[in-house]
Amino acid sequence: MFTYYNPPVIVDAGPLRGPVHGGTEVHVYGPNYDKGRNVICIFGSIRTPAQVVTKSHIKCTSPPFPTARDVSLIIQYENDRFKSSQLTF
Repeated sequence: MFTYYNPPVIVDAGPLRGPVHGGTEVHVYGPNYDKGRNVICIFGSIRTPAQVVTKSHIKCTSPPFPTARDVSLIIQYENDRFKSSQLTF
C-alpha cells in the first residue's frame, strides 16, 4: 500500500536559544502534524524525541551540546526520509 501525507513544516518555533547543558523545552508550530506518527527533533545532528501536542504544535527538549554555537533545528517523522525545512537554534 502507498500512503500520501504532508511532510512536516516549521512555521515558527521558540525559544530559539538555550544553555549548552540542554533541557530547554522548544515549541514548534506548523500545519498538519500527524498525531499518529512518532516525531523527532534534530538539533544539529542530535536526534531527540518529540511530542505532537496538536495538529499544529510539537514540543521537544533540547539535548546537551558540547559547545555554544548555532545549530539547525529540523523536524522529521521517525523512519522517514523527508524532513522539514530548518530553523537555527
